[in-house]
Formats: sequence, C-alpha cells, structure tokens
Amino acid sequence: MALGAQRRDVITLFLRQGGKLIAIGVLIGLAGGAAISYLLAIALVDIRQFDPLAFGVAAGFMIGVALLACWLPGNGIIKYTRKISAANNNNRPAIKIKRFMLI
Repeated sequence: MALGAQRRDVITLFLRQGGKLIAIGVLIGLAGGAAISYLLAIALVDIRQFDPLAFGVAAGFMIGVALLACWLPGNGIIKYTRKISAANNNNRPAIKIKRFMLI
C-alpha cells in the first residue's frame, strides 16, 4: 500500500481481502449449521430441520459485523498515513518524543 493511495482504494483493498474470507466462513458456517440442525431435528421433537429465516438473519448479522471489522482498520490506517505524510512534508517527526531529565 502506497502513501499516495486514495481513501477509496485502501478501503476497497481491505474489504476485498476480507470479503473472500467472509464468504468462505459464511459458506462453512451455513453448511455446519445445516448439519447440526439436521441432527437436532432427529434428536428433538417439533424442531424444523431447516429454518431459512434463522439462517438468513444469522448469516446477515455475521456478514455485517465482519464487514465492519474489515472497514474500521482500513479507515484507521488512512488517518494514520495522512498524519505521517503531513509530518514528512513539513520535515517534522511524526511522533514527538519528550525528554525527561532526572535531577
């Protein structure tokens, strides 16, 4: 990632890379949930084998939280690199170090 990257490019990079992992995780989770619900339907009485509303709400919630978890670091890194870039353009250190003297 370059210092001159646009905000949109950085966030797209974070969301694209995270989106691949999210898709894999949701598919594995849906398959595991379907298998567990099948086993529970056999063992328990009056349990539907597959509830599309419950699966959809759970998957949607997890996708939303995961996308937020990908977006927040991307947004934070932009603010951090802008501070470093501004400091380098003004020939000032990005982080000020205070010196303490012991008497």
